[in-house]
Amino acid sequence: MRALVTIRAIGEGQRHLGLAYRPEVDAPFRMLHLAWHMCLRDDAEVGSSYRGVEIVGIPPELAPTIVAQCKRSAVADRHGLPYGFGYRPSSISRDPASGAIVLRGASGLTCATFVLGLLQLAGVELVALERWRDREGDDEWKMRIVGALAEQRADAAHLAAVQRDTHHVRVRPEDVAGAATVDDLPAGFEVAVARGCEVLAELYACA
Repeated sequence: MRALVTIRAIGEGQRHLGLAYRPEVDAPFRMLHLAWHMCLRDDAEVGSSYRGVEIVGIPPELAPTIVAQCKRSAVADRHGLPYGFGYRPSSISRDPASGAIVLRGASGLTCATFVLGLLQLAGVELVALERWRDREGDDEWKMRIVGALAEQRADAAHLAAVQRDTHHVRVRPEDVAGAATVDDLPAGFEVAVARGCEVLAELYACA
């Protein structure tokens, strides 16, 4: 069984991230990703526009655990997860009865923090989140997300929670893809960003 971080470009300055996994040893890859607010998708195949990145810093025996978490969310979280900010490793758990993801102290997840959270549930801390920093364009991106949620008439309480959490640092999709190439986990900010730039260079070169 294997799991890969998958990334693709979806527009000017915007990337999307998911996890590709084989539900069985000889099965084709499926792709689990948080497409948007309350829209978790478990696609039957990985699109050709995605680049797969092996998570190199984990022992092979952890791969089945990651796959198991993907399979569990594909069922237990099929009705979706909230899109938002404020993720921390301690904020994610599973309901012991339903198996669904439970978030505490975070308004929601992004496509990138969904991947981080699922890996965390599998026992993999991919990035040292406490060392992350804001970058140019992050605040504007967060405001666009708030605006998009408002346009789609997201629940007022959820929208207020997302606005409350806009001060949290953003982990970009390419940061997660870059961290997947790091041997010594959790990956620090500088190395993940540098490796993420390399992933993007390859991604756009193949586009």
